[in-house]
Amino acid sequence: MSSELEKFDFTRLEHELQNAVKQEKQYWLENDAKIRAVKQGVPTYDDFRELVNGAHLQPLEKGEKMDSMSDAQRRNQPWNSAANLSKISKSGASTESEEFINVSSELAQLANNHARLMSVWRHHCKDDSSKYQYLLRYRDEGVDFREVFKTDLPSQLFSQAICAIHAHFNNQDHAPAIVDILVAFACSPRFELALGFLSTADKNRLREILQRVPTNSISTLESAYNQLL
Repeated sequence: MSSELEKFDFTRLEHELQNAVKQEKQYWLENDAKIRAVKQGVPTYDDFRELVNGAHLQPLEKGEKMDSMSDAQRRNQPWNSAANLSKISKSGASTESEEFINVSSELAQLANNHARLMSVWRHHCKDDSSKYQYLLRYRDEGVDFREVFKTDLPSQLFSQAICAIHAHFNNQDHAPAIVDILVAFACSPRFELALGFLSTADKNRLREILQRVPTNSISTLESAYNQLL
């Protein structure tokens, strides 16, 4: 027993444990930043990612002065404003605290079914920009969007998603995420029915979205969307 303990690499075990703790801490910092970004309604998805990437930056402690900071710390200072926006004011603190907790629970994890997605959009994503940013999170966080519509594709939700994508899909870096979303729609057993119920305006929007998709990705969508291509 003593011989086995002597051979055991405790230094390596300690190093692995420290890395695991560090990764866990970073995960929750980024998760909180995602919630804060969606709640604040950041204008673009790039702004959303920038805020998440800076999640590890800390706000100034009370009484800390700018003149005592290094140049590198001063460059990071703008993130303090984003962090301070999430603080609850003293007036009505109880009500606002409860509201923030509700928002956090709704936005922390991406919706895994259409009913949940409708609820999140109804209460927290009330414009096309926030809906679009929410959709992009699925690929960014490695969540299979097809699970959301594996039983149904409500016409209202389909229409709202099309409007959001049509309004904000202007960056080709987002094309893989958009293709994933369109494929997820097409995989729903109710896709053809939902497509038939789309208004003429929504069909035109969807057609324009397909035209923005890179040609090397169109083959993935041809069979499902051939009537619009």
